[in-house]
Amino acid sequence: IYVLWKMLEISADITKLPAASEEQQREGDLNHPNESGEEEKWEAYEPLYEPYKKKSIWTQSYMLVLSVRIILCYMIIAALYRHPILQSVILSLLSFISLIYNIVLKPMNELRELIENLVFEIIILLVNVCVIAIAVLESQEGDHSAKINRLGTAIVVFNTAGRILATIFVFWG
Repeated sequence: IYVLWKMLEISADITKLPAASEEQQREGDLNHPNESGEEEKWEAYEPLYEPYKKKSIWTQSYMLVLSVRIILCYMIIAALYRHPILQSVILSLLSFISLIYNIVLKPMNELRELIENLVFEIIILLVNVCVIAIAVLESQEGDHSAKINRLGTAIVVFNTAGRILATIFVFWG
């Protein structure tokens, strides 16, 4: 919790820094000097804020949002292990919210990174929908093993596609 709080504090302070002028942005000099020395204070935290837009605390705090999402996923899995349908619905909702966050706020500076995030969020959402379907089928009476097997195969295909796309994105960037 301390780390999350510190990330929020850093993001809030960095968002208050003055933006680069249009001329500096055209020239690619986004590390413009600041008379107050504020940027030097946050230089060590550059990986937390540099790849993200500085237009609002929500875009600047992408790492914080991502960290909270990961922690929530683990908490949901641990707390609701006896309720697979509820667990998969909440995880799917979390994936959907994350996808909307990326579409609406576009927190990445580079279009390539935004596309990568959107592709991976869509894959995660598709996997979560398959998990919901499996959980529902398992809760119903009757033999649904063929459907569950097909959904399991779809999950494997989505996972494989994600790995292949990750490799392509590495070489693309």
